[in-house]
Amino acid sequence: MDRKYIERPHKMSDEERKRKHIEATNKYNKENYKQLKANVKPDDYSLIDDYCKKNKISKAKFIVDACKYYIDNHSE
Repeated sequence: MDRKYIERPHKMSDEERKRKHIEATNKYNKENYKQLKANVKPDDYSLIDDYCKKNKISKAKFIVDACKYYIDNHSE
């Protein structure tokens, strides 16, 4: 059989690949994460942001670790 006559699936365009990647990421995030949002005064935000940059951690990790520390040390 001559290979040039074998029907092959079309290759995805870059735009289609990006769109599918975004859809998969959004689906994964929806199933595996919850969002926590807070309004913070600029001075407090700067304090947190500077600390996170200095210690090379994300703000999400900082918030989770700070909450766990508070819960562990202030429970009744």
